[in-house]
Amino acid sequence: MDETVKGWKLGKDGFVMEYMVAGPALEEFQTELRDEDQLRLEGRLRKEISEEREKQWETEIRLGEKAPNGCPWQVYAPYGNGMIDVSDFYSTLQKIRILAAAEIIAPEEMKVPARVWTYMSVGIYVNGELAGKVAYPDYKPIQYCDLTLSLKKGRNQILFICDNLGARDTRNILGLQILERQEELRTGLADISCEEQTREMKEFLDGLTLEESLVKFPGKAPKGACY
Repeated sequence: MDETVKGWKLGKDGFVMEYMVAGPALEEFQTELRDEDQLRLEGRLRKEISEEREKQWETEIRLGEKAPNGCPWQVYAPYGNGMIDVSDFYSTLQKIRILAAAEIIAPEEMKVPARVWTYMSVGIYVNGELAGKVAYPDYKPIQYCDLTLSLKKGRNQILFICDNLGARDTRNILGLQILERQEELRTGLADISCEEQTREMKEFLDGLTLEESLVKFPGKAPKGACY
């Protein structure tokens, strides 16, 4: 199979299961805003940290190299989970920026409806062009943005620029759900050079079995595996 089109199937309900992520990057947040109601104040602060999204946004993505937020790109492919979840607790106010990227591999040029789930504000870029956004973060409930992915034949980069306010327990969560034509599409990694190693690791996890109190490996563990 052509290495440029090999990929993974979408997960349950059409969720993308493989990403590359940089961050969270943290910056101490100072504000002059005051409010007697703590929750109302946090809502106002979330709007204050949000930025207008540029119409175009592109960046080169290479495993281990720094993204524009200063954090290294990493593979994020948690087994059986269609959401990026790098939530944390923050004892002081922080401005949070997370970059994430997915690759959608299409058999032909097409337009596909999709939904992005998040608690953060996010700009969503398809091959460098702004395709949708969530304007402001929210503590709860989870928000979503419906959009159309204009895909070319082959590999398409879906880039997410995410911002959040770090205040107490903070949900840094993001997910991409494809709503139609799920069986026709595949996913990949923005840095294709690390796809094969990731594939080996995912296949190894798929082959693990539990017999009574013993975990049985399907073969030799991939390089870098630990427990």
